[in-house]
Amino acid sequence: MQTAHQGAIADLSQTSLTTAEGMTDEIIQKLQDKASILTQLRKQRGKHVPEGLT
Repeated sequence: MQTAHQGAIADLSQTSLTTAEGMTDEIIQKLQDKASILTQLRKQRGKHVPEGLT
């Protein structure tokens, strides 16, 4: 016998699976582009020593 709470959890997990499967190639490409931009910016910040440390 399944309680209402367990049924709600099962419904949520099914929804998240459907959403993950629904990502289009366009959305994936946008996420990858943004990730590479942020990675480049993070690497640039790490190359300079802050003025207070020298």
